[in-house]
Amino acid sequence: MSRRIGAKTKVRLAAFILLSLMLLFVIGGVYIYKFGLIPGPEGVRALSVGYQFGSADNVRMAGSLDALPSGYQWGRTDPLTMALDHVKSSGQPSGGYFMNGPGWWYDHGGGEILTEVQRPMLTSDPIGVGTQQLTYYKYTKVSDTQVQINKIMVCIIPADFVIQISAVPGKGIYTFKGITEWFSLDSVSWLNAYSTMPPQDPNPLTNDTTKFVSSNYRGAFPIIAWIGKYEDTLYTTDAGSKNTAPPDQNAQQYVQLQPDLAGRFISLYTSASSTYDLGLQSNVVQDPNLLAQALSPDTVNWMLPDPRFSQTVYFSITMSSFGAYVQQTGQVGTYSSYTEWYPSVYYRLRVVYALAGDWVYLWTAKTAADVGYTPDTWTIRNGTVLVYKDPLTALLENVGGWLSNPFNQLWVLFIILVAVVLVVTILNPGLWMALLSSRKSSKTGKT
Repeated sequence: MSRRIGAKTKVRLAAFILLSLMLLFVIGGVYIYKFGLIPGPEGVRALSVGYQFGSADNVRMAGSLDALPSGYQWGRTDPLTMALDHVKSSGQPSGGYFMNGPGWWYDHGGGEILTEVQRPMLTSDPIGVGTQQLTYYKYTKVSDTQVQINKIMVCIIPADFVIQISAVPGKGIYTFKGITEWFSLDSVSWLNAYSTMPPQDPNPLTNDTTKFVSSNYRGAFPIIAWIGKYEDTLYTTDAGSKNTAPPDQNAQQYVQLQPDLAGRFISLYTSASSTYDLGLQSNVVQDPNLLAQALSPDTVNWMLPDPRFSQTVYFSITMSSFGAYVQQTGQVGTYSSYTEWYPSVYYRLRVVYALAGDWVYLWTAKTAADVGYTPDTWTIRNGTVLVYKDPLTALLENVGGWLSNPFNQLWVLFIILVAVVLVVTILNPGLWMALLSSRKSSKTGKT
């Protein structure tokens, strides 16, 4: 009897362990999907990656919530709308703006910068002369006497990305200095979908292996990137009118980003780091790894003419000095009138891609138009202007606004006339008595 109970116990224990492992597997799968990002349609995309505080600092990745230097914290870690906050230091000067000026807040106050990234628009003509495809040949050695020639066609297509970096109104006027923001240009390839059936293999491998090898023949590889359009100091006044010029020359020192010139080329890196291996052409043929990669048909870059291309690349924008600007407009006693200008910087980046293989879906100009999306859909975010007025200035401006009404002007004129009459009569009582006596005499004559 005891033996049979022991056997049953073992069976139950084995079943319990199996169910527990299955449960852990399911939970683990849910955990992975819960903390991942949906890749989106096949094609290319730009994403914010993180911040680097000085050239010797490592890039603090938003996705992994890397620790930030003292005084900074993550405002948002979303790769399409990333934000960095600065916490106001202790020891705020007495009197604030009114007595000490905004200088302390530029270095120690609170502040937030927001970066927004737009998905791309793809067009079919990268250089305006109709060149859309490149055709070249690569070979694979089959034997000592045979070489297999592969004809390869790659589409060349540009993508426009929009990036806007803005100082967030109401968060403070701290000036962010010497901070580099890193971005990635990534591609999405659906690994289990094809627009055409893969060719039949006379010696088929497993289904998973076939899918893996086939997916290597599809990819989007950035070749070159430059700034197609750049605008800074995009402000909107409190009255709603737009102002694309700095409020004064002093404001320009608070909007210093690099690069900041339309037409300037952008360096693309294979990792989010300021360190790199230049890989000069003279050294390529001496690099056995690059040569092996170029000749092997099993690598993802095999279809490209140069194995140094990468599907995911990185670039950076450095904030030499970026933040809100305080413009003092007047001072009466201990009160001060001032305006806070919160700038927004607009980048339109153009990246030329080499697209290899068949794609199920691309965010091209045609597909975008089919859903009502045009290059002008993305609206430039204007900065914000916050105006603060001392009580006397505010009173005078309110009175001026009231007097702009003609009806109110008539009332004021009437009050002034009455006031003049009263002042004259008060200052000259003899005239008032003469008027009274003349009125009495006129009444007596009538009698």
